[in-house]
Amino acid sequence: TTIYILRIQKAGSSLFDEAFRSFFSAEEHSRDLYRRMYKPNHTPRQETSVLRCALREGRLPATIAKGKHRCAQTSAQREGVDNLLDPLPDSMSFAYSYALPDTLTSYNGDEFPGLLERARTYMQNMRLVVGHIRFGYHRLGHRGVFSYITMLRHPVARVMSQWNWFMVSPWPMGSQDFRPQKRNLEGYSIEDWLEDPSLHVYHKSNHMTRVLCGLGTSPPGEYFDEDSGPDNLENVTQEHLECAKANLDNHFSLVFLLENLTDMPVPLRSLPRLLGLTASPHIADQIRPKVAVEYKPLSSLRVESANATPASEPSNQHDDEARSHPPPASDRPVPRRPSVRVQTVLPSHNQARPRVRRPGPPRRRLLAPRDNPTPKGSPGQVFELTEKQTVLIRQQNEFDLLLYEHARALHTESIARVRELMHVRAKRVRWMPTADG
Repeated sequence: TTIYILRIQKAGSSLFDEAFRSFFSAEEHSRDLYRRMYKPNHTPRQETSVLRCALREGRLPATIAKGKHRCAQTSAQREGVDNLLDPLPDSMSFAYSYALPDTLTSYNGDEFPGLLERARTYMQNMRLVVGHIRFGYHRLGHRGVFSYITMLRHPVARVMSQWNWFMVSPWPMGSQDFRPQKRNLEGYSIEDWLEDPSLHVYHKSNHMTRVLCGLGTSPPGEYFDEDSGPDNLENVTQEHLECAKANLDNHFSLVFLLENLTDMPVPLRSLPRLLGLTASPHIADQIRPKVAVEYKPLSSLRVESANATPASEPSNQHDDEARSHPPPASDRPVPRRPSVRVQTVLPSHNQARPRVRRPGPPRRRLLAPRDNPTPKGSPGQVFELTEKQTVLIRQQNEFDLLLYEHARALHTESIARVRELMHVRAKRVRWMPTADG
């Protein structure tokens, strides 16, 4: 089974990153295709540059992108295509392309004639793919069956969050303000942005319908990203709305709504375990002990007396005999109030120094500490919409509003499915994916 976590931008996608982070390892790079493309210090590897451009970003090193979006330093590197990575990756932690799969499936360039075949080799071994992608990524290849998981958000709140994300300055991951959206929108207000038909059409106008139906460019095969204009993008129609609904009904095993996520009976980070997704064997050896050690439940407590001596404690082997023949009164220790230490018995692989809560104000907990939730406070951000701004968003997201209402019933069914998985989690979970239609 291949599972695709389709992360819709500004719809709780960072929650999915946090939930499935336990499946990946920050120190191990051999099973994650995305990490194999980079060095431990996050520097791109030259020998895998072609794969990175094609499989992660949807860019191509050939003329199909019309020379406008060539990946840097790829034309002279064939090693990433000719040499198969060993061991074969079985996961991809971060894909970021809405141009895929069309740009790759339409590729017939002479520079890398085996690029599509090599991509299919990798994708047919994937167990889990997580990223900002659109429906249809499975057409690059998958295991015997595939299924998707996603989360939707009310279109008005999502578009407002998208604008605030474009306004973030500086970029949260660094000290430099190199976000192109921030520079291109200088002097714009959110109303100007909404009324300009040439800016970020794919993200501010029926974005969820486009992604879930798999809409790309017309004709297909052209590269585009979140900054592309409407020149080559398909216009969203009622037919595309029905397409998105059909995909949700037939190919998505779990569909959540961000506003109703409190309905989840377990934290979202428990989802990989309920779905039967476990870490790769070599990663599991690092996070779980190889020698099985019996331990008590977390609720059990052990009370130790600080002034107790070994002679005064009967052994387990002669427990009955010690009770039947107590020592004389003169040999008994003087009864004193013992100083008691209460210790929580934790699993052996989690034996760490207990965390001490220091006095002071409570620390703010982020939804995804290692991800990039939209920081607040940058100039231009909006947190309360006017009536005109709300009307503009609703007019441009007519089909997203209908799709969101359709997803309400799917959210309820997904919560019920999670409850069913909780009841069978002690067994090997055999998930119910959908066949390739």
